[in-house]
Amino acid sequence: RVLELALAVLALAHPLLANLSVRQIARLPMKELADYSRGWVSLGIRERLNMVYIETARSRGTRSVKPDIGQTFPIVVSAMGRAYLAALSARERESMINQLQVKTPELWEAYASRIEQGLQDYIERGFCLGKGDYDPRTHTVAVPMRNPGIREVMVFNCAVRMEDLAEGALENDLGPRLAQMVRSIESALD
Repeated sequence: RVLELALAVLALAHPLLANLSVRQIARLPMKELADYSRGWVSLGIRERLNMVYIETARSRGTRSVKPDIGQTFPIVVSAMGRAYLAALSARERESMINQLQVKTPELWEAYASRIEQGLQDYIERGFCLGKGDYDPRTHTVAVPMRNPGIREVMVFNCAVRMEDLAEGALENDLGPRLAQMVRSIESALD
């Protein structure tokens, strides 16, 4: 009986421990990209029909916006959520989209075209864009990562206030930099 309980606790703790190692490996590159972009870089996972930040690095100059660990937002309203959907298998994505349509129909209707565009962006560029989705003054880019230790999709995003963002920087600079950062974190986890 005690062994069964110990195995159950271990099974529950494994995803938390795996996320901890990702967070430890990702902290420095996240901070470097946050400083470079003059914004913030966050790591998120899915929690029901939301994304939740489990790590955030901010540049020293970040003004007014203070994203933090534990902040949640609906999957459909952000580049992070779109990147999460893009990383799922076709079957997983269909199931998640069905849930979103049934349980959040107003949000789905408002953001369905952005989700389609996000999936296309991911296919073409390797990252998803968000221009004023969650906050009209903030633009984001997001890249998913499958954590091999727990088979969970995690997503990194880089967010920058519009006034600090040069024309084309998301598409031509920050998106590719974020994708490279994620690939290097994946390599460190192998």
